[in-house]
Amino acid sequence: MAIEDVQKAIAERQAEEAAQKVKQSEIKQTQTSEKIESANEKKKKDAMRKLQQLEILYSMYIGELASGKRKGETLSPRKLKEIEEAAVRLSDEIKGLNRIVNPLAPGREARVGELPASRVPFGGQQVGGATVSGPITGEVKTPTKTPTKTPTKTPTKTPVKANAEVPAEAEEEVKTPEVRLTKEEILNKYPIIDALFDQDPELKALLNKYLNPKSKMTLDQFKKELGQAQYNFKYADVVKNRMAKKAIFDRLGASATGQSDYEREVAAIAAIMESTAIDLGATVTKEDLNRLASNIYLAGTEANALIIERALTPFIKLGVSPITGRPTIGGAAGSNYQALLNTAKANGIKEDTLARTLGFNNVEDILRKLAEGEPINTFQQRLRDIAAYGRSDYVKNLLAQGTDFDVIISPYRNLMASVLEIANPEQISLDDPTLSMALGKEEMTLADFRRNLRKDPRWQYTDSAREDMSSTALTLLRNFGFQG
Repeated sequence: MAIEDVQKAIAERQAEEAAQKVKQSEIKQTQTSEKIESANEKKKKDAMRKLQQLEILYSMYIGELASGKRKGETLSPRKLKEIEEAAVRLSDEIKGLNRIVNPLAPGREARVGELPASRVPFGGQQVGGATVSGPITGEVKTPTKTPTKTPTKTPTKTPVKANAEVPAEAEEEVKTPEVRLTKEEILNKYPIIDALFDQDPELKALLNKYLNPKSKMTLDQFKKELGQAQYNFKYADVVKNRMAKKAIFDRLGASATGQSDYEREVAAIAAIMESTAIDLGATVTKEDLNRLASNIYLAGTEANALIIERALTPFIKLGVSPITGRPTIGGAAGSNYQALLNTAKANGIKEDTLARTLGFNNVEDILRKLAEGEPINTFQQRLRDIAAYGRSDYVKNLLAQGTDFDVIISPYRNLMASVLEIANPEQISLDDPTLSMALGKEEMTLADFRRNLRKDPRWQYTDSAREDMSSTALTLLRNFGFQG
């Protein structure tokens, strides 16, 4: 046999042995996979069987909560409470079993007791179907497939000539500078818990850090640090528990009779808010009140009075009296409005220009600011400062000390009413041209003002003017010898 034939036979034998090894390896891998699949399938079947049993039990609990009875007998409030607590615990177990039965269910709706990502305080993270309110540490194993990474080419930058068209690839590289949010815009994103930014030192420091003009913190970084704040750890369990209670209420649907924990606790918050709304002067519908109370309950922030007040301030609105046609409002907002109106009137500012004078679009915006804690003295003093424009230093100093303009000018006003024979001095407007001359850039003495009043066209219609004219005419007649 030739050497070439021997070498060929050896190569064929080696190829056959290699193919046999590959085949044996494949058989072994298949057997291992089958064993794993069998074990997983058994685990899944056991979980499914238990899940069915628990869901039957859960449905029974829900039915008992809805009817308030068990086997025809009325359940006591204490027993109902025990059943509801058991249902909450059961919902957590159902949630865990669902992850085993259906591990690859992207986008499935949250089951009972599972907290949706949108409800996590300050945007916590969603991991493996569970909610994590804070930083994720350690390895998190999730039964999901790892997506295959597609290699991407880094676009090569090429110089662009003037007036040349920019290719689409180059346009994608241009990043639009991030528009930084204002404090008001940030607080509007968290309407229920915004007051915590002012009261929680950690959150307040974080907000100030973002708002600092020199800060390079992006909105995404701000949200990330917000999600890792200690606040989340303090309230995460409370929020989860309350979401589970709401899930039970949702399951009850039309069968809910006001006896579940969720209904009772939300109703208690709504009652407090209704009383607060009356005190503030806010007009809130029953529907809005229940919605606000539910949001505050789910956030676990009902103990903070400032949060309740801030939730209600958007509902502070002026009404109109059907009799007088004038604006009307009650509660603290009504008192504040009347106090501002009195100060405006005392400083020569008209009601219809009050909001614009203070730099607001409408009066409601001012009242909401006051309801959120802005001192009313701030606005009242601003009205006096506006009244000081064009006045003498003497008048400006008095206004700066908190004296209203009508008090300062009252001696001149009273004299004017007397000389012009006006019954009520308050009928003379503070912006009356003749009265305004008394305390302009220079103050007149009362004697000078009295003489100046005779130049006012209204003086000629007074009894005093007529008597003065009669007396002057009589003197002239006597001088010409027509009277004895």
